[in-house]
Amino acid sequence: MALFGKKDTDAIDDLVPKKSDYVEKIAQETIRKDKVDTLVRRSEMEQFYHEKSQSEKIAELKAELAKKDKEIDELKEEIRALRGKAGGVGIGGSPAQR
Repeated sequence: MALFGKKDTDAIDDLVPKKSDYVEKIAQETIRKDKVDTLVRRSEMEQFYHEKSQSEKIAELKAELAKKDKEIDELKEEIRALRGKAGGVGIGGSPAQR
């Protein structure tokens, strides 16, 4: 092409990146960052809700445990009352009360 007075710019154009190539690279990088950010946010949300549900389960179990402890204390009081009425009959009763 140089013989006819034109510069051979096609070969140079192929080697030099065009504006659209830069724009495309920037767009791809932005899309990739958005995907990564979305995955990170999703992971953080899942972890938060998992921890929240675990905390709720722990709170429920603690409440159930407190309820069971209260039932045990009530049963112990009932046993003490029955022993006192029995007057020495049974285990732990005082034989002097007969």
